[in-house]
Amino acid sequence: MTNQFVPNYAVHPGEILEEHLAALGMRQTDQLSLRYKSDDQLWFTFFHEAGHLLLHGKKDVFLEGTLDMDQKKEEEANRFAADMLIPAERWAGFEKTLPHTLASVQCFAAELGIAASIVVGRLQREKRVAFSWGNELKCRLTWQSNQQAFAG
Repeated sequence: MTNQFVPNYAVHPGEILEEHLAALGMRQTDQLSLRYKSDDQLWFTFFHEAGHLLLHGKKDVFLEGTLDMDQKKEEEANRFAADMLIPAERWAGFEKTLPHTLASVQCFAAELGIAASIVVGRLQREKRVAFSWGNELKCRLTWQSNQQAFAG
C-alpha cells in the first residue's frame, strides 16, 4: 500500500484542528516530513505539532534535535497527539484487552473511525507490542512530484 493513503475518519481531524486554531485567531505554521514514511507517524506528528500550537502558543519555536527542547512541553504535545487520535477513555479500555491481535486492532480502529495503523503505532510507542508487530497495517508513504500527483 504506497501512495494511496486516504484517512478513514468520519470527521477529518484536520477540520477539528482548524476550528480550534481559528477560534484562537491562529494559523498553522508547522512543517512535516515523511521521516518515518508511515501514515501513523504522519498523523501523530501532525497532532503533536498542533498540540504545541494549541497548548504552548504560537510564539514558541520547537525544533527537533535542539539542545533547548523543553521536555515537559514535548510530553504535553505527545499526550495531546495521542488523545486526539484515540481518546484517553477509549484507549484505557482497549489496552486492557489482551492479547492484542491484528483483528482486535482493526475492530477497535473501525469503532473509532480511524486507520488501524494509528492503533498499531500507539501500541508500539507505548511498548505494548514490538516495533515490528502490526506493520502490515501501516500505509507506507512516498513523495510524488506535483506532475504525478495532479495528473488526470
